[in-house]
Amino acid sequence: MGSDTDATATSAQRIGILFSNTERLQVPALRYLLLELNSVQKHFEYELLPNDMPESPLEVLNNDLRGIERIHLRDFEAPKFLIAYKEYLRNVSSRHGLQEEPPNFFIFITMATFIDNYYSTSPEFELTDPNSIAILALGNWEREMAPPSILECILTMTIQVSTEFVSPSFRHSIHLGTKGCICDFNANPKDTKFKVLNGYLCTSCRAVLVKNGLSDLADDIPRILSKGWLGTRSDPGSAAGILAHLKYDLFVTKDLSPTLWERFQKTLAEDGTKEVLDLVGKIILALVLLYLSLHGIKLKQ
Repeated sequence: MGSDTDATATSAQRIGILFSNTERLQVPALRYLLLELNSVQKHFEYELLPNDMPESPLEVLNNDLRGIERIHLRDFEAPKFLIAYKEYLRNVSSRHGLQEEPPNFFIFITMATFIDNYYSTSPEFELTDPNSIAILALGNWEREMAPPSILECILTMTIQVSTEFVSPSFRHSIHLGTKGCICDFNANPKDTKFKVLNGYLCTSCRAVLVKNGLSDLADDIPRILSKGWLGTRSDPGSAAGILAHLKYDLFVTKDLSPTLWERFQKTLAEDGTKEVLDLVGKIILALVLLYLSLHGIKLKQ
């Protein structure tokens, strides 16, 4: 169990991020969005790390499996991975003549699924040994959960588990009632959207952070989660504009990747003339060919 008086964060806490089984996600857009967090807040410093350690205890997350046993993974495989992975990173750094030590905290993002339908887990740890890993398992994401997009969900969950890293007792603030708070339990996964859309830190959760000397973080969480810093797709220099160029439109895309209709909506928003007409033409041609095929009509050469 975490300390009742967690240490005050005096500098940005480094957090490594790893990906596995994320082929269905728009990974370049997700990687950019997570790194953009480094520019909009001062509490956490995220870094992308390789997931290629041989014989990883978390290899099961790399497989396209449904129904991984969460408790065993959390209590046995995750701690073993943490020790082995930090040593692996030290060896890789040494081979390249690099001096920086690995971070103490890690977030593992995967499209695997826990058998009990939880979407995150992490071992308990004490501040006397500040090393931990959180696993976000989002394989049960469904299109109807949007809005928000799955990338926004990952962003919110990243901030939540990051806060637990610097304040271990914060994880015990999770409450049954759905308040639109970052610590909503969400027994129904479909209710997860409210913590993402609302970006709220409830009174009791805020009190825990204030008690633990993290008032600045408590003040900053609603601003980060409100996502006003994303800007608009029409501003090419904003985060939303850059994400659109990376083929992920936060304001249109609902699924893991954009559908044909969502790509059409994005194109319509960006250019109402040539590109739209070209796309419409392709859709009409595809429909005509489908109609002819279904009715056995062959075009003359």
